[in-house]
Amino acid sequence: MSEYFHTYSGVKQGCLLSPILFSLYLNELPENLSGGIRVGSVRIKCLMYADDVVLLAECPGGLQLMMNELAAYLNAWDLTLSQEKSKVLVFGGKGGRRAKNEKWA
Repeated sequence: MSEYFHTYSGVKQGCLLSPILFSLYLNELPENLSGGIRVGSVRIKCLMYADDVVLLAECPGGLQLMMNELAAYLNAWDLTLSQEKSKVLVFGGKGGRRAKNEKWA
């Protein structure tokens, strides 16, 4: 058991309000993103589940553009992104490895 403490911002881990707030703040995110991938006749820009967001792009330039759009969206809502928990995963090309000149910001 930990000591009692006050929470001044955010919600506690496992709070039922967390997914509702996530949905309210990020509901319009897909509409603010360009790019995405095409699956049949459907364009998928991102996947959102619980408190995670996955951006999908067909090329490095498209992903960087989407990351910039995400940053602008989060900034507009005064939200922050955990860079420590963020990853880039590349499929195809050179065995799934990124090119030497690819840098992500």
